[in-house]
Amino acid sequence: MRVLASLNKAAAVARSVRRASAFVATMGNAIRQVARLQRTLGPGSFLSDLVLIANRCASDERRIAAAQRLASRYVTRRAIFYPNRWPFVKNEFNARRDGRDFEVAWAELAAPAIILAFETIPGDTPLDEVWRKLRCRVRAEIERDLLSRTVDRKTEVPIAGDAEPTAPQELMYAGELKLDDLAALQHLEPAEKDLLIEYYGVGSAGRKALAKRLGVSYDSLRQRASRLLRKLKRFHR
Repeated sequence: MRVLASLNKAAAVARSVRRASAFVATMGNAIRQVARLQRTLGPGSFLSDLVLIANRCASDERRIAAAQRLASRYVTRRAIFYPNRWPFVKNEFNARRDGRDFEVAWAELAAPAIILAFETIPGDTPLDEVWRKLRCRVRAEIERDLLSRTVDRKTEVPIAGDAEPTAPQELMYAGELKLDDLAALQHLEPAEKDLLIEYYGVGSAGRKALAKRLGVSYDSLRQRASRLLRKLKRFHR
């Protein structure tokens, strides 16, 4: 019985090590991709606002402000509605608009739809797929708000579409990076995130030089990166 218990304990430890190793490898790959995205992750960028909206722990005010920025810059009427689909909701929108500036009325309508849309987008969705899912779900939410149903349920034949709107440029570099990967990184302090991004961004060949530039030993740098990865694991859903 002792031998069996020891074997079970060893197997459990091995499983934990494999899971931890898989997480480290996954996050290491994600961070390398973030390093390529670093220039596009500033406050108010498309990706930073995506992460803020997806973070249900953020205040409602911050999430709504981020959704309004997206509605003004990216999730515009032209990006959401094809020209031959817009007439189905145009009159209802103009009634809601009530003479106000179009962009102001659109942001007011679209921002809650963006937040609702994120409730149904899984965290393991690759960022390069988020744009398509976001557009479709925001459009459906707006149609339900204005018409109490989607346009597709009103028409008997499918509505012909136009060319797919161009996705935000940041997503060109997203690769297979997932929404949860990016969200987890936002829980780090800026200095911690910068260190981890640089650590994985330079690759194994550049880490000794990075340690020298930071004025720490290579082992110390490696341990700091390991601690930050463990911290990330707590936030990774």
